[in-house]
Amino acid sequence: MPIIERHDYINSFHHVYLRGLDRFPIFHDDQDRYKFLRCIEVAQFKYGFKIHAYCLMDNHYHLYFQSLQANLSTSMHSINMSYAIYYNLKYARNGPLYEGRFKSKLVQSEKYSLNIIRYIHRNPLEAGIVNNLENYSWSSYPIYIGKKEPSGFFEFGSTINQFEAKSFLNKFRAFHRLEDEYDFFDSEPVYGDDQFMKRMLEPAIVKSYGESRIDSLIDEQLLDLLYEEIYSREILNQRESLWLYIFALQELTSLPYREIARIIDVENPDAIRQMNYRFKKVHLESAKFASIYKDLLEIKDKVVNDVNTKRYGVITRC
Repeated sequence: MPIIERHDYINSFHHVYLRGLDRFPIFHDDQDRYKFLRCIEVAQFKYGFKIHAYCLMDNHYHLYFQSLQANLSTSMHSINMSYAIYYNLKYARNGPLYEGRFKSKLVQSEKYSLNIIRYIHRNPLEAGIVNNLENYSWSSYPIYIGKKEPSGFFEFGSTINQFEAKSFLNKFRAFHRLEDEYDFFDSEPVYGDDQFMKRMLEPAIVKSYGESRIDSLIDEQLLDLLYEEIYSREILNQRESLWLYIFALQELTSLPYREIARIIDVENPDAIRQMNYRFKKVHLESAKFASIYKDLLEIKDKVVNDVNTKRYGVITRC
């Protein structure tokens, strides 16, 4: 599997999308949707991003994400993993919840933010779920027009400022009645004018960032790939999957215990250290875990080889 490069840098904007495995629902009721928004709020407290628009559909979601600290992948992994753990426990299931890694498109915010926000908000309208966007509770559209209180993680001031204050509501509604000019599912990982796209898609030299930057690129890939591999194994229950995932993060990435604790949403990093010690001593020698761990080592070797092959051509911006 080739590496999917994330065009992420400080204060960048991204349209983020993720769908359920085999297009199955990931939200069954309002409790699920509230929980997902809560996962965003918790992750925002840890990683400091902003969300400018969202829409939760039954089997997928859209976010308009501002990466204040160039930590898109870590932030989204924290959100998606926290919700998947909740979902699998609630519905007594094992295995992956999502259809692979999340998709993202870098956006030229100063010109195209409104197009992204409209596209996200119009999802339930395009799907025929509602005839009026004001009637769909699980998007940020009702927040913008004052019919719903904003969540703690939500940022809408910069969008409102693009309209005249006195006529904001009328112009915002009218803008959302226009047909979309934007297609998330085209082949380009960047959305902007020709100059912006050329600049972002030009290869950048990675070597100048040093080995620490190479390590972070490897870790970014492994966060999702290890998770997918472990949670796809039906032989493991939910607890065993979590044990093995924590152990794999500690053994196969350069992430410190405190960062693994943040990702897993554990307050005390020492708990991660103790859990790894017990797992290595008691479980790793079993045939079940040893076989899976061998596959995880092969995944890491593939990622390391891919990153080193691309080290003069991986897109990075600062």
